Amino acid sequence: MVKFSINEAAKAVSGRVHNVDGTKEIISVITDSRTIVSGCLFVALKGEFFNGHSFAAKAVADGAICVLSHEDLGDLPHIRVENTKYALLDLAKWYLELFNIPVIGITGSAGKTTTKDMIAAVLSPKFNIVKTEGNFNNEVGLPLTVFKIDKSTEIAVLEMGMNQFGEIHNLSRVGTPEVCIITNIGDAHIGNLGSREGILKAKSEIFDFADEKAVAILNGDDVLLNKIKPKVSEILYFGTDESAFCSFEKIEDRGAEGTVWKISVQNNNFKINIPLPGDYLVYNAAAAICAGKHFGVENADIIAAFNNFAPSKNRMNIFETKGATVINDVYNASPPSMRAMIDSMSGFYGRKICVFGDMLELGENSSAYHEEIGRYAAKANIDLMLLYGDFIESYKRGFSEIKNGAEVLLFTDLNELISKLKEEIKPGDTVLIKASRGMKFERIIDELKR
Repeated sequence: MVKFSINEAAKAVSGRVHNVDGTKEIISVITDSRTIVSGCLFVALKGEFFNGHSFAAKAVADGAICVLSHEDLGDLPHIRVENTKYALLDLAKWYLELFNIPVIGITGSAGKTTTKDMIAAVLSPKFNIVKTEGNFNNEVGLPLTVFKIDKSTEIAVLEMGMNQFGEIHNLSRVGTPEVCIITNIGDAHIGNLGSREGILKAKSEIFDFADEKAVAILNGDDVLLNKIKPKVSEILYFGTDESAFCSFEKIEDRGAEGTVWKISVQNNNFKINIPLPGDYLVYNAAAAICAGKHFGVENADIIAAFNNFAPSKNRMNIFETKGATVINDVYNASPPSMRAMIDSMSGFYGRKICVFGDMLELGENSSAYHEEIGRYAAKANIDLMLLYGDFIESYKRGFSEIKNGAEVLLFTDLNELISKLKEEIKPGDTVLIKASRGMKFERIIDELKR
């Protein structure tokens, strides 16, 4: 991060400085009081179950030079604002405007993180980039990513997540993306947004602060996305249609080792190898190729990027335990991503086991969505299901409808599931572990690796 003064920060957030020399410089911005470093600005956020203002005194004692606050902090050094969450967004917007760099914004119902990682892989040989790490894709995480930008940064790659209307609007206001990517429109967060059309409307907020020179990169195979006409200079479609800016065709399926694809970018053909199972990954790759071509990346560099590609933590991470192959995809879950991961198991041999937890924020039709995934798993010849959460009966009902009498194990205690899974795993098995982030399935992965 490039240092800036307390006075500059106060001006950016329309705040007032109290009990501190405003000319002092801030070296970092932190929202977690457990990670305070000397000279940082501590942002005291308030949520439903926490209040960062309670830790303001400790943050200053640990080295914070100032606190961003919307409560009276007495004699503590602080900048007083109306709302710290929105002030954090304002500060990030101001900070990003210090740098004349393009921003790539990425949203969609599924595949955002993998697409972001693939874009970073494609661009990194040519540009110094800053990208979203982990799940820092919300109204707190995105600003913290922005503060990692410095004078050496040439492109920012920002993932934009949401579960309510208005959130991507706020993130777009900070990022003002030059390249706006929507991977697809699925069912994730449909409980909050009402319908897939509502999801499309929320995702389309990424264009709210894009100027007429911006470029949109859209999934041309998505029945909703291929109908929208955002006010941008150009739309680059990716998909199976030969008329798309980037189209693709499968050449070779290498099973668990991945797939080889023929890529066509405006009749310029080349091959890429995606070294992970799952045909759905080619959509993420095609979006990344569109972004790469927009910034002038050569075919050879694109090919090399995919040869060496590795996904983010808890996204399609594959490891072995007790002679079995474990697919760790516990980052998050929605109906489209569940189906895609079940499909990815077709490239593996041996007994196939699915360890599933709830898909959250699917609204009043949650039970039906879980049943559908149970049926989908049965049709894919999954041999055993281990289920944990509130919708285990729905999963089982769908699975048993197709594979009556097949083994389905239900758990109300995650520790019991872990113990049973350890007993069940045999050499040659393939185990897929997946659930929404709120189910905390990282515990299963940690225990299996241990």
